Amino acid sequence: MKHKLLVLFGILDFLTVIQIYELLKNIFNKFYYLPIINTIEITIIISLLFSGTLSILQKKKALIIYYFQFPFKLAFMILTFGFLLKLSIIPQESILFKIILFTVFLLEFFRLIYSILIHKKYYK
Repeated sequence: MKHKLLVLFGILDFLTVIQIYELLKNIFNKFYYLPIINTIEITIIISLLFSGTLSILQKKKALIIYYFQFPFKLAFMILTFGFLLKLSIIPQESILFKIILFTVFLLEFFRLIYSILIHKKYYK
């Protein structure tokens, strides 16, 4: 189970980077306006590449990187399951969109919980 979850998390990290490609282009285009915030966002995106690779390789460091990423991912809305928001064409003002957004945040917390459980069980 651990192996499958870590590989899934790694794939989702890569999917997240692909999903936010447009955001990355905008960050570089507007870097001079908010350099500190943009630097943090770029760091998160680069760390997703590392955590994705290390998760697929099932390394403990992937979990540690994810723990550091977690609060920033929430703050900058760079969410593992954020692709679910893009699958629908529901208006952002609708209650259904808010339910999906809540579900995406909930899934992110479940990922954190499973990461902690995997860390405790397999990487003491």
